[in-house]
Amino acid sequence: QIGAGGLQMSSNSVVNGSVYVNGGITGSSNSVIYGDAYAGGAISAPSPYVSGAKHPGAELQPLPPIDLEYWRLAANKNNDPITGNYTINSGSQSFGPRKITGNLKIGGSANITLIGPLYVQGNFEMDNNANLYLSDSFGSLGTVIIVDGSAKIKSNIVIHPTNSNPKGYILILSAKSGGGAIELSSNSKSGLIYATDGEV
Repeated sequence: QIGAGGLQMSSNSVVNGSVYVNGGITGSSNSVIYGDAYAGGAISAPSPYVSGAKHPGAELQPLPPIDLEYWRLAANKNNDPITGNYTINSGSQSFGPRKITGNLKIGGSANITLIGPLYVQGNFEMDNNANLYLSDSFGSLGTVIIVDGSAKIKSNIVIHPTNSNPKGYILILSAKSGGGAIELSSNSKSGLIYATDGEV
């Protein structure tokens, strides 16, 4: 689901599922939506290919509400914020709930299990090949990483849900306005992503 900024799909990009966009949808060569496409504006042709039905001029839909302040407070419930930038380069460890006043970086050799929400006042970055797990103690529930800056998910990242049925997921949310709020690189397998006021 996308707001007024619309969806722009580069060559060979794929969306598995239906798309709801308050703006327009623009595709490049070999871009595909495996589902239906709803757009408040126009949908370009011939790309993206849409396996279901195209619905240009669809009714606008509000993005789901989320209580940012609730999650920011929940991340700092122990009142022990990490001051400045924080990097986890390697190894396996559990992390959270925690507030970081600077940037948070997870290195490519790190395997992090999230056991509570995180609030990052700077930027959040996951290096190539890093793994982020949601603790199975969440069951079918989830938790949130709120980032005031940008979130950059590099190549070959996997963000793992719980093993429950239905699964619980990690939501990565950027509150950054404008371009570059969230960036996903090739082969990244993310949980849920949400840019409240910016571009993915």
